Amino acid sequence: MNEKNGNNRKNILLVDLLEFIKKHQYTRYIFSSHYNDECLNENVNKHTLRMNLVFKEMSIRFNPNQILLYNFMDFKSTNSQYVILDRVKYARVKEMATGMKIDFVSGNLSNDIDNHTYTVFAEFATK
Repeated sequence: MNEKNGNNRKNILLVDLLEFIKKHQYTRYIFSSHYNDECLNENVNKHTLRMNLVFKEMSIRFNPNQILLYNFMDFKSTNSQYVILDRVKYARVKEMATGMKIDFVSGNLSNDIDNHTYTVFAEFATK
């Protein structure tokens, strides 16, 4: 993985994250606002939005860089629940006992102005 260490986390490119995720058996992905580093440190959204959404699948798409979280791949159905993160620049990962915490950094690809960070927990199967 191409990585930079900082705050006990590794910055990696999405192509490297894709390969890493393929090697592990994650059973669910939790999209959460509760542990977003930006919200904790800078209180960016002033806690006006709190969520914890659980999905079975996560896909990484390129051109444009997107992260898709979903339970089944039917984005046109009104019964479908999903989250799509657009303009993802890179990820910061931290391995944990139950899986991996992934902070996706999205924003303008040509600079670091108005970046937004979204947190996903990739969890292993628990017995």
